[in-house]
Amino acid sequence: MSDAGELKGLLEKIAGLLPRYFLELGNLVSGPKEFVKSKDVYSDQAFESALVFAAITVLLLFITMLTIYGINNLIVFLILGYAASFISIGLISMSIMLAWRAVGWKRAAKPIFVVMLYYYAAINWMTIILTLTYLGFLKSYAPTYHSSVLKSIRENEFNQLGNKFSVLLETAPPWESNTFSLGSVVASLGIVFILIWIFIGWGAFRNLSGLQKWKSGVAFILFLLIFYLAGQVNSFILAAMYNKIE
Repeated sequence: MSDAGELKGLLEKIAGLLPRYFLELGNLVSGPKEFVKSKDVYSDQAFESALVFAAITVLLLFITMLTIYGINNLIVFLILGYAASFISIGLISMSIMLAWRAVGWKRAAKPIFVVMLYYYAAINWMTIILTLTYLGFLKSYAPTYHSSVLKSIRENEFNQLGNKFSVLLETAPPWESNTFSLGSVVASLGIVFILIWIFIGWGAFRNLSGLQKWKSGVAFILFLLIFYLAGQVNSFILAAMYNKIE
């Protein structure tokens, strides 16, 4: 079979999985604890299904993010996207596992990795939809700010956004500044929604652990501390992969 034929076959297979994928995604976002409860997270089949779900997510997010990053080095960007995603999932899962082990989790670690494959997909979808909505709003109603925000996202220069906005607030038309402020407030509410979703989703780990609520709270605090360190490691790995070390 030719490369074109193999690619066509792969795309047809993925297309056949999309109806079930979006149904699962909807159930996951609307009720993370119930979604996890409906899965036999200890089985090998559940792990394989979660891997396929995460792989499709990375591909679809890659296509969606082309609207932000453009189409330069498409294949390289896709390969790095897969590698970076699964490295991140691994580090987050290990952070969660260590936190729960510290408060008495005695069961197998597989369910944590299964759940994180799904949660990673949901959180990334919510984040990219919020980002695109925010960018679309700025492009329509505050174009002066849109170019600065888009450039910062593309070049990963979020730490410089504050300085840029200070300048824009003095030079941009007042109506654009007011519109930008309103859009930022709405975007902040979107971030709060994602954080609440994560907090609710944490309950699935408590159900799997069978431990008390206070131990779940301690585990969550420990996770945040461990994840901060793991996040630093992840940022160094991503910087090396994308050749962004300055």
